[in-house]
Amino acid sequence: MELSQIRKQFPVFKRGIYANTAATGPMFEDLYDWRQDKDLDLFLKASSYYNSSVKIVEETRMSLKRFFNCEDRDVALIPNFSWGINSLLSALNTKQHILCLEDDYPSLIWPLQGSEHRLTAMPITATIEEDIINTVKQKEITLLAVSITQWLSGLLLQPSFFAGLKAIYPELIIVVDATQYCGMFPLDFKASKIDVVIASGYKWMLGGYGNGFMLFSDAVKLQLNPTIVGFGSVSGDSSKKNKIPFYKHFEPGHLDALSFGSLGQGIQLMEELGVSAIYEQNSKLSAYAKETFTALGALDELVAERRTHSTIFRLKGGETLFNALAGHDIAVALREGYVRVSFHFYNTKTDVDAIAGVISKS
Repeated sequence: MELSQIRKQFPVFKRGIYANTAATGPMFEDLYDWRQDKDLDLFLKASSYYNSSVKIVEETRMSLKRFFNCEDRDVALIPNFSWGINSLLSALNTKQHILCLEDDYPSLIWPLQGSEHRLTAMPITATIEEDIINTVKQKEITLLAVSITQWLSGLLLQPSFFAGLKAIYPELIIVVDATQYCGMFPLDFKASKIDVVIASGYKWMLGGYGNGFMLFSDAVKLQLNPTIVGFGSVSGDSSKKNKIPFYKHFEPGHLDALSFGSLGQGIQLMEELGVSAIYEQNSKLSAYAKETFTALGALDELVAERRTHSTIFRLKGGETLFNALAGHDIAVALREGYVRVSFHFYNTKTDVDAIAGVISKS
């Protein structure tokens, strides 16, 4: 399958321009067909479908292992990011002094605020990397919890930043929300030195709803004591009750093969297209959109000042611009008074130009 022909796989583009992956990744035709086949299997086979469903789930675990360069023992399959961050906070052995960012994703911030741990929040600035490094030292931070890509502005922290931060503060626990990153750009988990990655799979991974994952470093496992447990933790084998693998504490119940298999199908599509080709396309889209929107004066200053960026952009214009774009069949999101547009590999420079054209007339 050629990247240049990929839009044929996404019927949503028959309705207009889709620039809203930051809200939901659209379903592609091969995934739709696959899900129909699996639903039919369940419909006809009932309980005898179970063994094949277990295989589907484990194949997805292996796909995540390959996609992010980690070990299968490091991968926990979870229903969504919110479940993952709450389960992680409950598993921490000791109280932490946590650093987070103001206006980060609510599903990250709210559990931190409600936990027993000490919390310091810092503003998001154009020099965020330098600010984090300085604050970790000044405030004696023990755990950093941050989104790699900010959900509102699209501000991007490169994985290499975390590796550098870990080199300076090797004892610092680094926890990242990668829901708005994984699938957009590459993440080599081992090289990143991140301790815990948590992500939902329904956006850039194109996996649909109901699936997510956690990746754990070996070092952080020594600082966690997960107490969640269920029959799923032993894969239905009671004899394994006292030998539960670390990651299975985050999988206490049945895992939905349809949901996790959909995530696996999303990974398969991206690998068939060529992961490097996808990342190259997204990098080009990011640079072109940033230049275009900056020239129009539509981009907020925070992003305009930075050298590298994601494919998520926060544009001035509010509800007026949002309605104008909707009138041209361009799907975007209205967030906190700004228009958020987001591009993935199936978007083109022509899509950016179409949005720019509406901006210039608004």
